[in-house]
Amino acid sequence: MNIGPAISVIIPLYNEEERILNCLSSVTKQCIKDIEILVVDDVSIDNSVNIVSELASKDKRVKLICHAQNLGQGEARNTGIRQSSGQYIFFLDSDDFITRDGLKTLYEIATKYDSDIVIGKTISEVEVDGNYIRGAKYTVDLETYHDLIYNHSVWNKLFKRSFLSQNRIFFEPPKYGEDILFSLRTNMMANSISITTKSTYNYTWLGQVENVSKNKVTNARDNIIKTLLLVEENCSQSLIHDMRCKVARNAFSVMPRVTSVYDRSQIREYLKPWHEILSLMPDSVFSNIPEKHSKFCQSVIHEKYLEAYD
Repeated sequence: MNIGPAISVIIPLYNEEERILNCLSSVTKQCIKDIEILVVDDVSIDNSVNIVSELASKDKRVKLICHAQNLGQGEARNTGIRQSSGQYIFFLDSDDFITRDGLKTLYEIATKYDSDIVIGKTISEVEVDGNYIRGAKYTVDLETYHDLIYNHSVWNKLFKRSFLSQNRIFFEPPKYGEDILFSLRTNMMANSISITTKSTYNYTWLGQVENVSKNKVTNARDNIIKTLLLVEENCSQSLIHDMRCKVARNAFSVMPRVTSVYDRSQIREYLKPWHEILSLMPDSVFSNIPEKHSKFCQSVIHEKYLEAYD
């Protein structure tokens, strides 16, 4: 019986002609060869598709799938999930790349410990959320290891495909910020999560402020609030407390992005959902976060919006 390749690597693609070849080369040159590489193009308008097509003609493991309309990164990943046949799934962003033995490292841990998820260490010029996790762990879950709530990137993780399909886990709308809910759901439902301190993924930082829009910042806000509500409905009190602290810190940390896309007259409207969720939090949350974050949250609660970031 054909059980498919060991790993399906899913790469959402949109206008990455300058970096996609480097990304793909890092996958085709992996130590582990039993893989399929699904590149899902989300209607690129540059030369990305031609670059992938040429490589696919030389390496049968590379498969190009093209969307008829632009649906966003989450739906591109969903298309990859549905068309994958590997025992495990690995998400790779088209401007990043994997270390030579990255997939082999994650796969060996997954098969040894029967892990639903394996998390690698990310190499980056800037702090990334995956690296908040300290030390190797091999059989943990969200309730026993709360640091996992800080890890909401989906790249640099190996997911057991049967685990995703049995739990019907896919990326949900909107187009931006979908990683947060996906990561929380997988972390909540996984029976066994493994973490390695070995570097397996290179995160590319372009050295510039991220291109943001009103949709991106508002959808990211809404998703992290949805994440908190999901935790409050399904998790222990200690995990709920940690998640509330994370949300309160996030309310402060996103303000530079907010002020880059909204004018002062629009700040009040943007902050209303933060006001609603922060007002329901106990004082113990604000005493357990940095003082500047706490002061900001209090100013939001007391509706001193325009003073909140001055």
